[in-house]
Amino acid sequence: MNILFLLTISILTVFFGSLIFVNAIEYVGGLFNWSRSFVGAIISPFFTSFPELIVFVVAILSADHVQGNDIAIGVIFGEPFISSSLAYTLVLAAIIGSLFIKKKKKRYMDVDKGLAYPYIFVSILYPFLILAGYLTRTLNYALGIVFLAAYVIYVYIMYKEESSLLGEEQEEPFLGRFMNAKVASVLQLAVAIVLLYYGSELIVHSISDLSLSIGIDALTLSIIIIPFATAIPETLTAMIWGYQGKDTFAVASLVGEKVLYTTLYPGLALLLIPWSINESAVVSVITAEVISLVYIFFIRRGRFPLFALSFGLVFFVLYIYLVL
Repeated sequence: MNILFLLTISILTVFFGSLIFVNAIEYVGGLFNWSRSFVGAIISPFFTSFPELIVFVVAILSADHVQGNDIAIGVIFGEPFISSSLAYTLVLAAIIGSLFIKKKKKRYMDVDKGLAYPYIFVSILYPFLILAGYLTRTLNYALGIVFLAAYVIYVYIMYKEESSLLGEEQEEPFLGRFMNAKVASVLQLAVAIVLLYYGSELIVHSISDLSLSIGIDALTLSIIIIPFATAIPETLTAMIWGYQGKDTFAVASLVGEKVLYTTLYPGLALLLIPWSINESAVVSVITAEVISLVYIFFIRRGRFPLFALSFGLVFFVLYIYLVL
């Protein structure tokens, strides 16, 4: 009961942190005249991925290098899998809930066509992480540099993408009624980061304790449970944007997270630790590839059918069945 109570408190903490975050980051994006795609796919993931980053760094620096390396690699493959399979379905649930409450009908999400770029990067680069398992250490060093360079190129492309600029339409920060709006946005971001960090850390520990208490083994924990727990901030952020009808933000925040785990983090891992793969890695790559290719088709048309958000759920259910 104590674990469930802590888990509930931690999820509520992350939820309120996400709510404060999306309100502030939209305002900041408007001040800098950033596009929705850039805010959602570049800026937002940097803040919401703190839990995964901490797990990743701690695993690499672990005294037990073999187990630590496996966990780090497991996080790299686990996050895109959770994002591609389960997170989109939860966003769909948030959208359906919003439509039901507001008594509206909607069959498509209107998204920036520039959001196809992140999916293209994922589609091209992610399979190379399987190939890396069969390459020499020297070649993996070179591949790591390529992945890091790819992330820099990706950020540049998304920064130059000027479709759907935020302009003046963003809402004022919640604290803007009590102080200068710019000061309020910075303060809200600081508060949001603290809430997201501590809430996420509590989620990871709570879910880990709960999983171990009911007999889930460490391998399943590192492949499914920890990535699921650490993905909650970006998933809740995307759900909030989806509920608000901000389609580009919702989709961008999830694919932006996925790009981090197919460029930046793998690049660092390939340079720092020996690389290894297993069946779970292959499943993750296949899932991300299928979802990315399907979504590229819809996004390039600028209209994203709601039912497509549930495609990945099939992979999630199948994988859970095979593992458990």
